[in-house]
Amino acid sequence: ADSDADADTDADSDADADADSDADTDTACAYPSGSVEPMTEGEVVTPYSWPEARNMDGIRTAPLDLDDVPCETDPNIDWSPHDVLLFVSIPAW
Repeated sequence: ADSDADADTDADSDADADADSDADTDTACAYPSGSVEPMTEGEVVTPYSWPEARNMDGIRTAPLDLDDVPCETDPNIDWSPHDVLLFVSIPAW
């Protein structure tokens, strides 16, 4: 690093002395073996429907119809907020 304030007219000239060279160089991408492209350009994404939430006990369920959203007093959903998880996956591009 330049140790003075003279705009690099001296011998040290702020030259990059580390080994990374900071130059823009092309590097080959390395993907894990067996990897695939998740989507192709122009591919149609089919809508996914998940009509009900299921408790891990395998018995209790609650409808996920947005026209009939259950509230905390609904007998179909008696789980605490810590037991209920709604996972929404939205593709990102």
